[in-house]
Amino acid sequence: LGPHVALDTMLSQKVQPISASARRFSSHRSILPCAIARQRLGSRLSRDPDSRPSTLCRSNSDEASSSSSAFDIVFGKPAAPKELYESIAKDARSGLLEQLGRGSSMDLVLAALHLASEDDAIKTRTHIPLPVAAFSGRLDNMVSDCRVQMPAGLDPQQQLDWVTTYLFDTWGLKVAKGMEDGEYSPYRVYMHHVLAQRCGTPAATAAVLHSLLQRLMAAGAVSF
Repeated sequence: LGPHVALDTMLSQKVQPISASARRFSSHRSILPCAIARQRLGSRLSRDPDSRPSTLCRSNSDEASSSSSAFDIVFGKPAAPKELYESIAKDARSGLLEQLGRGSSMDLVLAALHLASEDDAIKTRTHIPLPVAAFSGRLDNMVSDCRVQMPAGLDPQQQLDWVTTYLFDTWGLKVAKGMEDGEYSPYRVYMHHVLAQRCGTPAATAAVLHSLLQRLMAAGAVSF
């Protein structure tokens, strides 16, 4: 229980500050296309005032009345209705709370994926939920590989060594170290990015190893 709680604390402490950084990055990314569009279209529209659209770039905070214009150009990613993305975030929160309620048997990867799903829904106002089951399925595929490839007759320590070697050498998971690996990037903490890019912070990669061992134990492939 002790190492499990310590790992959970490390993971949560890493995710919270990175979440704010990700939001700032997202806001800058959405502003830039609008500025470029205004610059490129400004001269053409000034030559023909009658063709000027009522809205060149509209943010999510603009009043709803602007949507009634006859000609509306909107740059950037369209946002889903509030009711939709809040529903996605609510479902993700329920999944996270379900994992937290399991105590020491919590699947850290699933918990981190639900956390990332909630943040993604609120940050991007998307109408498409993060495919948590698909990303979690990558660990299930690893479990299947381990069951086939692991030699028989290993003692518990040898099993642990074999699984660790498989995860970091065979599967290729990498621990991010320093700025060259983007150690402080949200891509190294949010679990769907960690699984997709096979690189994460020490806490995130430890969570992957923990969940892999946990699922192997549930499948009867290892015994500790």
